[in-house]
Amino acid sequence: MTLVNDNLEHINSPPVPMYNCSHALSPPYATPPRKRSYPSTTLPLPMGELGESALAAASLLSKTSWPQFICAQRVSSLQPDVHHLPHLVAPFLQRLGHTGVPGTFTTPPWSPTQLDEAVRQGSHSSATKEYREYLEGEMGTMVRQGYWAVLPYTTVRHLPGLKLSPAGVVPQRDRRPRPIIDYTWSGINQATNPVAPFAAMQFGNTLQRVLQQIAYANPAFGPVLALKCDLADGFYRIPLATSVIPHLGVIMPYSPGEEPLIAFPLALPMGWTHSPPFFSAYTETIADVTNDSLTHISNAPLGPHRLDHRVPTTYPHRASVISPAFCPPFNPQPPPTPLATVDVYVDDFIGLAQAPTASRVKGTLLSTVDRVFRPPTTDDDPLYKDPISLSKLDKGDLEWGTKKRILGWDIDTAAGTILLPEHRQLRLHELLNTFSGLHRTSRKRWYQLLGELRSMSLAIPGSHHMFSILQNVLVSQPHATRLRLSPLVHATLKDWLVLASTLSQRPTPITHLVPTAPTYVGTTDASKQGMGGVWFPTSLAHGPTHPLIWRSRFAPSIQKDLVSSQNPQGSLTNSDLELLGVATGIVGLAHHRPLSNATLWVGCDNTPAVAWCGKGSTSASNASAFILRHLGLVCRDAQMKTRVISVPGESNTIADFLSRSFHLSDDDIMAHLHRLAPTQPSFQWLPIGPETQSQLTSALLRTMLPMESLLSGRPVPTPSGTSGSPSVTPSMPPYTSMELSIPSLPSCSSPTVSVMDKFLPVELLSALEQWKTPFVPWARRWPSWGRRIPV
Repeated sequence: MTLVNDNLEHINSPPVPMYNCSHALSPPYATPPRKRSYPSTTLPLPMGELGESALAAASLLSKTSWPQFICAQRVSSLQPDVHHLPHLVAPFLQRLGHTGVPGTFTTPPWSPTQLDEAVRQGSHSSATKEYREYLEGEMGTMVRQGYWAVLPYTTVRHLPGLKLSPAGVVPQRDRRPRPIIDYTWSGINQATNPVAPFAAMQFGNTLQRVLQQIAYANPAFGPVLALKCDLADGFYRIPLATSVIPHLGVIMPYSPGEEPLIAFPLALPMGWTHSPPFFSAYTETIADVTNDSLTHISNAPLGPHRLDHRVPTTYPHRASVISPAFCPPFNPQPPPTPLATVDVYVDDFIGLAQAPTASRVKGTLLSTVDRVFRPPTTDDDPLYKDPISLSKLDKGDLEWGTKKRILGWDIDTAAGTILLPEHRQLRLHELLNTFSGLHRTSRKRWYQLLGELRSMSLAIPGSHHMFSILQNVLVSQPHATRLRLSPLVHATLKDWLVLASTLSQRPTPITHLVPTAPTYVGTTDASKQGMGGVWFPTSLAHGPTHPLIWRSRFAPSIQKDLVSSQNPQGSLTNSDLELLGVATGIVGLAHHRPLSNATLWVGCDNTPAVAWCGKGSTSASNASAFILRHLGLVCRDAQMKTRVISVPGESNTIADFLSRSFHLSDDDIMAHLHRLAPTQPSFQWLPIGPETQSQLTSALLRTMLPMESLLSGRPVPTPSGTSGSPSVTPSMPPYTSMELSIPSLPSCSSPTVSVMDKFLPVELLSALEQWKTPFVPWARRWPSWGRRIPV
């Protein structure tokens, strides 16, 4: 194990000045090390700026120690008084700024032979061929900015702890390419001990938190406004410990006959596994401090900011109309104050506010960024960048609006929708058309297809249930390098093309992606004889409040095809029938009740069926795949969402009774239920029409019906909420439409409640308890994550 003695002291230790060069000689360099005689280069250095920088750096290194050399090369980007921030981790951030980011590695020092072999291998082809000139120019700029140092290989070949990794360049859409280091190929990432503050990384749930804040904001204060604030050179503002730097050396591209150059990051590099958590510790702290300040809003105006002259001071003050479709009564007790919050995804800050708080949110965020990252001064080198990305600012960041591209999604806060950006829609069509007519493809390309479709499915209604057949291509051909694409696979890809062609006309409502109270609650069950279930409307349901029961007998051919001990060769399993029961209950209700923006909760006692519904897919091409497809298309058509909850079979009494009561008439069923619950309103039958039964039976028999035959032809509501002039006054929906006496669930005096308590499983009733109080959107982990950082 390589020893790197940059151990952090306790986070509450006294603060120390940042980048104190005298501290560079503190342990493990308590006394200046003995001068090392570095071998002189025998090959000519590359021409240009990098070669000159390497020659000057080698000369300096020959006259000083490694810590002093690093201290002389880099520039401080952090404020010297970070420890004054009102945050638990402020002393920790202060010490990181002083000592640099630490690191320990499990691999022994590389031998000269290993180093020579790494140099011989060189960098990736993207760096040596496609973007060599760009990479050299970019590295020269970063050397002058104090982010990197470049030295000849023969000068550092015997540097303690030296390890070398290849450089690469990743192209980016509408942006300059990004240099990145492949520390995984060289084994550095795998050998890095996990000492980083991984608890600081909260960006995995950023989008969900943002959507919930938008959905649950009080519409009485107008539409939610959004802004973005991006940091410039984010990782490069956090310094590395001097003894970690040799382990992260990078081989620059070189030509035969030239002296190889080795680049050393002086700050967190792109590609190292510890860079995101250490950097996130700073940005998450900025978000926490900003939000804490916003909760203590005072009437005193904020002072002017240095970037005010570059940012428009106006914002759409109630300039957008909130879509009535975005205001279903799912939030009967909205917040009493306007929204004012900030979230962050690595280095992208996202501000959300309503008109009364917009200016304060922006001002508080900018001032907090300046309290952590040092703004440029007149004494700085002209190459020192403002912590706020000015290029992004000139493109519209820091401008409030109801339409923003947030984390790669086009979000309309007034219409309440999320949509794939146009370039991603074009990519989706290109991706699907690539496989049109292909009979075989490589495993790598098929993995790429599935990965990209998964990343886009969030904003493609109905697509969540369209992966079963595509995933089965990999499962059914586990050892094939070339995968065969069957006609069934091509039929599924055509389904995807139909969904892709209607994206702009049918964006995904934000309310479909956040937790909402159920509109109907029910259970289903299936047996060899047939299937049945019950639905109970909550106070969010439109129309009659009678609980609904339904049942449907299986045809003799289906019963004969069921796998059992007497029929081991059958093709249908009990789980398939249970899944069909769930789908039939949902489809039957969708055909007889208005369910736009509704949420259905279904209790099911079959574990595989619950799992398939939760994932939206299975990896087989059996009956479950076709049933899930049917269910997804119906949910898309009805514009609703479903949640299937596992319940014990012994508590699923009414659905179990209905699925096994085909020896009784409808009147006998009603009489039996009336004796169990002699209250009003009485149960009513939910008819399952012959067309619905035929379509679902076809799915059970693995027949893929045309998509058009499964849709009702309902008109798609036109989304509203376009940004307009700040002088426009919107027509706000009546706020009284959101006033309910009891959140989400029926009144306690309602007879339906007693019926629900009698017939619904206790697990389902327990899940409903959370909606008896107003829903609180997800919050960021603060200050709890600060207690889990390494000491």
